[in-house]
This record gives sequence, structure tokens and C-alpha cells, in this order.
Amino acid sequence: MYAEEKHKHILMQWGVSDCELFWKLFNEIDFKNRKKLIEKSEIFLFNKVKSVLQRLRDENKKLALISNSPSYIVEYVIEKLSLNKYFDVVLWIDYNKNQNLAKPSPYGILSILDKLKYNSENSNAIMIGDSMVDIVAAKRANIYGCLIVRDSSKEILGFEEWEHNPDFIIYSLDDLLEL
Repeated sequence: MYAEEKHKHILMQWGVSDCELFWKLFNEIDFKNRKKLIEKSEIFLFNKVKSVLQRLRDENKKLALISNSPSYIVEYVIEKLSLNKYFDVVLWIDYNKNQNLAKPSPYGILSILDKLKYNSENSNAIMIGDSMVDIVAAKRANIYGCLIVRDSSKEILGFEEWEHNPDFIIYSLDDLLEL
């Protein structure tokens, strides 16, 4: 059971009969709050993110971003944080359109790999994420999963009990350059 089925099941248990309306309202509130937090610099890029992304681009690495947030939120955040130029593919999840691609399903990653013309025979792919769904999606898609642990996400430790364990653990994005 992937994200869409689980969310519907959980929401129905909570007495929510219109899942689409629930997610529409949730995303509107989430977007409003993210905009405020970005404006107050409480949502920000961690150190060295742009320099690492630029170095990977300079090395001709293909870069993609996958988010379980809807398009208008992802586009806004990418624009506000000036990340547009770094990604070859950006995939977001709009509740009423492509929920089957939501992490931890492998289908979003597989869709990105297809767009990038990924060939596992002569190249490697790695998913860097800060949560269980990121690592599980990577492993289900048969690629490397790299867990990034930052001070604000220490509660995710305990990954030994996840469906899949990360192949790598890093503590700063620039650690990725050493893999």
C-alpha cells in the first residue's frame, strides 16, 4: 500500500469523507505558512547547498527534485530560494493528479529516471533525503538511498527499523561529494 491508499484509509478513519477537499485545504494552509516562514527567513537553505549543486552541475551530473508537495508550493519555494537553474527535472505531487508517484512509492523516482534516460548498466543514481519515505522510495526504485541528518531532523534516527536502511548517511550536503 503506497501513499495514496494509506492517506485515504487514515483520513476515512478520522471521519474525513472528502479526501480531495481535505488535501486542498491542507495544502492552502501549508502554502500560506511556508510563505510566511520564507519571508521571515525561517525556511532557508542550509550552508553550501548552492555550491554543492553547482559543483554537481559542473561535473555534468543530472539533478532532479521530487517532492510530495503540490506544484504551486514547489515552484514557489524553488523560485524564492533561487534553485531553478540546478535541476533537470522537478516532480511534485498534486493530490488529484499523480498521487501514485508520491514517496514512498518508487514510481516518482522511476518516472524521473526515465526522463533523465537513466541506464543502470553504465551509471548510478542516488536519492538524498531526510526522511524514511525518501529512503524507502529510493530502495524500492533500486537506487542508492542517502539519508541526510541535520540538527533539526535528529528524531529520524532509528532508521534500523525502517523497511529499508540507507546506503549512506551524511550530515551536510557537501559530504555527498565524498561518496
